[in-house]
Amino acid sequence: MKVQFYKLVGILLFVLLVSHLVIPQSVFATSVPAINTNLITLFQQADDDSELESIVTFSGNNALGAGYIPGETVHVDVRGPSAEVYACDARVDQSGAWNCSVNLWKDTLVSGVFYYKATGLKSGVSYTGSFNNEGAIKSVKLLVDGKALAEKAVIHPGTIVDAQIELESTKREFSWSATKYQIQQKTCTSATDCTWKTVFSSPCLASPEPDLKGQVPHQLVTISDVFKQTQINNSYQLMATTYSDTGCKLVNGEQWYYADEFELKNYETKTDLVCTPSENTFGSQFDCEATVIRSPANDQNLLGTVSFEIEKPAAAMAPPAACFLKADNNGTASCSTSFKFDTDGTYKLRANFASSNPFDDGSTSDWQDVTFEIQTPVVTVTANALSKTYGESDPVLTYSTTPKNLYPVFSGSLTRVAGEDAGTYSISQGSLKADGYTIKFMPAAFTIEKAKANIQATGFSGVYDGQAHGIHATAAGVKGEDLS
Repeated sequence: MKVQFYKLVGILLFVLLVSHLVIPQSVFATSVPAINTNLITLFQQADDDSELESIVTFSGNNALGAGYIPGETVHVDVRGPSAEVYACDARVDQSGAWNCSVNLWKDTLVSGVFYYKATGLKSGVSYTGSFNNEGAIKSVKLLVDGKALAEKAVIHPGTIVDAQIELESTKREFSWSATKYQIQQKTCTSATDCTWKTVFSSPCLASPEPDLKGQVPHQLVTISDVFKQTQINNSYQLMATTYSDTGCKLVNGEQWYYADEFELKNYETKTDLVCTPSENTFGSQFDCEATVIRSPANDQNLLGTVSFEIEKPAAAMAPPAACFLKADNNGTASCSTSFKFDTDGTYKLRANFASSNPFDDGSTSDWQDVTFEIQTPVVTVTANALSKTYGESDPVLTYSTTPKNLYPVFSGSLTRVAGEDAGTYSISQGSLKADGYTIKFMPAAFTIEKAKANIQATGFSGVYDGQAHGIHATAAGVKGEDLS
């Protein structure tokens, strides 16, 4: 586990350092001007056991009027706790800034108080200070759902991040009564020029409880939900330190320890578009469904609008109306629209998802080919079977139509085979038509039923005379025909 720790070193007057820090005169023999504690910065890094070393970087600038001369060399001397000697040189750039690094130890740990002196060889500007690389935190890990985040892992807004601090100290005088942590954000002006800025500092946390003073050499403490930042597409890191008092005044080892860098990004989405011909629209309309998938899924509904874009629209062609997502489950949502046109041709259509949740990225589907093949709509006309009795006038020939979602305007009328005798006659389409439609005609029968004849019979009326008398009868049709 890679451990990094950082310290802003308070820089004192050389006279004060001599009196309070007991620095050998042979090491720092020149007087130094009054200084500001922000003029020298230390960044100390200790790698894991597979690559044992501790590199300290010193840097300075003229932001507070230090007086470095651009182009001059700044020489840094460092003395270790057992009189170890280290040094580095840096050239001051045009802005007055400089930095250089020394490797305090490699393979064999050197711990304790280190003293340094940084001197501008031309300007004479000289500052001194000290730092302590001895601490008790072994590692700081970030956990999501109980699993450690890998170096430069990606997390998403709303992810609950816990910090796990691993303590390792065999000193009986060591006391861990409180903890503080900071969240730092990485800002880069180029691929190689990046700085870290603290964007959150925790209050003094009474953790752990009870005090571990002299009790155990090894301990794990977890601080829950440490990351609240929402600025996406940025890298962050957490640093933590421990204190021997409950008020966070007495730091253990005067070190800040870093967890691995991680990145905050929005949830990615993927939009798919499928268009299919609408029923009974004869090639002039497609039903289009856009489906949006969030990755990884979470318990929040996908919300937003899907708009549609035509790559090369024809004249007077309008894109489909936008639709609003309806959640199918926590990671998927869809909505539908219609794409209409009345002329043959193939066009490319795609869907653009715009999220109403600031933590979901938008996405665009692939182009979908939509081919309009306009067909003349067909309406089925079915003649109604009708009848009459011989001698009656013909009724109006009627019909029904399908499908019911078509609304043609008809002109003309049906007709039947001519004839008035009793019998069956076929009904045909006649002059019936509907502009813009093809008529599929289903004939029917027209039946003329036989009429009843009018028969009148007259018998003998008188005194019986012993003679045979017949009956006189006449028969007439409904049109007055003599049927006798």
